[in-house]
Amino acid sequence: MLSKSLNKRTSISTIDTTLTDDIDYEDMEHLVIGLKQLVLMSDHSERIRLLKLCQSTWSRREIANHFSVSECEGRMAVELRESNGVLSFYENNQDRGQLTPVTIKTVLDFYE
Repeated sequence: MLSKSLNKRTSISTIDTTLTDDIDYEDMEHLVIGLKQLVLMSDHSERIRLLKLCQSTWSRREIANHFSVSECEGRMAVELRESNGVLSFYENNQDRGQLTPVTIKTVLDFYE
């Protein structure tokens, strides 16, 4: 089937990569399945970083459907890939850390 036809060819050219007959269909499928599993078990920032490996022509919806992630994560991956490149680190700029006791006291004092 497909794996046999891939093995018969010496190379398959795409836009920017060349696959040689060293990698058969089953090997590529194994890599994709492993990447999907890695994406699903990663934390949010690492998930965004891994999703940037997707082909540049994929939309946020295609990324979301293929990797079972939210469209928001797909959009973030597309935007970050375009602005910072593939495998750049995702930085959450929203400060959602713990409130300090001083801040809590200041707010409580204000409303008393």
